Amino acid sequence: MPEEMEPFHPDEEPVDLDLKAVDAQLREAVGKPTTVRIDGMVIHISHAAEWPSSAMQAAARGHWNEWAVGVIHDPAECQAFTDADLPNYQLEAVFDACARKGNISARKSRRSPR
Repeated sequence: MPEEMEPFHPDEEPVDLDLKAVDAQLREAVGKPTTVRIDGMVIHISHAAEWPSSAMQAAARGHWNEWAVGVIHDPAECQAFTDADLPNYQLEAVFDACARKGNISARKSRRSPR
C-alpha cells in the first residue's frame, strides 16, 4: 500500500523573508509623509518607501491622479490634489520633494548626447 503524503501547508514552508512577520519592524523604518500646501490645504503624501508599486507605475506613466490615489490616504486631501489640476512644473516639484525626503531617484537617468 502506498504511503500517504502529508498535505502541503504553504505557511509552514521555510522562507527567506516573511513579510507578514516583519511588517511592523519594516514600518518603523518608514519616514514621515511629505507635506505640500495646495490652494491653502496641507496635503500629506505618504513616504516614498510606503508607495505601492501601482503608484510608482502610475508616476512613471505620468498618471498623476492615479498616483495620488495610491499615496494620499485622506480622501479630502486626495480630492483637493486632483481638483487642483497642477501644471507639470508644480507636479515635478511635488514629486522631487517626495523623492528627496524618500531618498529615491526622482527621474530616469538622461541619455548622454551623441
